[in-house]
Amino acid sequence: MGKSEGLKRPARVTLAIRLLVVVIALGIIQTAMVALRHIDVRSPDVLIVTKVVIYSFDFFLLYRLARGDNWARWSLLPILAIAIPLATLPVMQSFAHYPLYGLLELAQLGLYVVAIAMLFQKSSAKWFVRSA
Repeated sequence: MGKSEGLKRPARVTLAIRLLVVVIALGIIQTAMVALRHIDVRSPDVLIVTKVVIYSFDFFLLYRLARGDNWARWSLLPILAIAIPLATLPVMQSFAHYPLYGLLELAQLGLYVVAIAMLFQKSSAKWFVRSA
């Protein structure tokens, strides 16, 4: 049983979690695109293994978010702080060479920002604090 049993999860938290699932799905699509694009040049094994580890950790965080763990919510902030500067230049460059990939990256980043904003709104924050 989760710590938040008996406390109704706010709709914004549920929507934020769903948006984060979409973010991960977009990342998986991007990984497949990169792997297929580079399969002739080099083996994508390292990329795939690395992404599986990252996405596994992401799903673990989402599971803990759904249970109401406040630390999981706060863990997403440094990930966002790292992702924004690391993704900005590649997103702009990818539009020139691979527009679909750039669009997916931009959508992924935008959805991530929206989901984080939802998780830190007052009603969401209260739910995480109460369920701790």
